[in-house]
Amino acid sequence: MLALVTALVLAAEPSGVRWERVDVLSEDPGLWLHQELPRLGVDALTPTVRFLTQVKGVWSTPVRGLDFGVSLGSQSLVYEYPLLPRANLALSLGLQTRLLLPRGALVGVAWRAGPVRLGLGLSVFSEATWSRVDYSYWTALPTLGLGFGRSPEPRAP
Repeated sequence: MLALVTALVLAAEPSGVRWERVDVLSEDPGLWLHQELPRLGVDALTPTVRFLTQVKGVWSTPVRGLDFGVSLGSQSLVYEYPLLPRANLALSLGLQTRLLLPRGALVGVAWRAGPVRLGLGLSVFSEATWSRVDYSYWTALPTLGLGFGRSPEPRAP
């Protein structure tokens, strides 16, 4: 489903897709802060490798507010709706996949200050994989995201 939506958006206006930012701390799925950060003092190698797999490149689409992100560990399609435009605060809603298998959703708020984006939210995802497509077990985690990139374009009043 996510791949189909992304393909339709890209086919609509391929010239409208452009690089937006790099999320050095990704909200999708949010596992690194909860599982790997506490292990840094004991075993630095595994958390470091998993940190690198969650760093996400994000591109904007021709649909204003709709971005897609890709990392080695996950892909996401996120829409940001302005809540308080003067404060650069937006509602963030998204779908997340692993190897394009739908696995969960994101909801939260995002704040931007020039090229910096900070996100706080909730990630709800399953442990489903292509070898075991089972959506019976779900995890919900609070998330923190930090990204750096282009300053967003001003919204029309």
